[in-house]
Amino acid sequence: MSGFVVKLVKLVDNAISILPAACVSQVLTDQLGFVESHKLMDGRLALCTIAVGFALFALVWDYLYPFPRSQSVLIISVVSYPFMQHCICSVAYDVSHSGIYF
Repeated sequence: MSGFVVKLVKLVDNAISILPAACVSQVLTDQLGFVESHKLMDGRLALCTIAVGFALFALVWDYLYPFPRSQSVLIISVVSYPFMQHCICSVAYDVSHSGIYF
């Protein structure tokens, strides 16, 4: 028994960590008839797209109008990100947390 070595491949290790969630999801959707909802991920993707849009706008503005003239746009872009992340995410969670997974 001392010569027995177990080797785990990185992909197998990742699959083992995801397996319980996949099994529970399969039981709930196939056997119990629930319908899975992807609203949470869609909302997070939309918020990330808006944040990247703010950053791209500030980047283009800073390229067209170098730093001294673009200072206010850069400040607004930096300040708007935490506001958007905190306020909009918490409001979205409070409004739609009931029944969001199934």
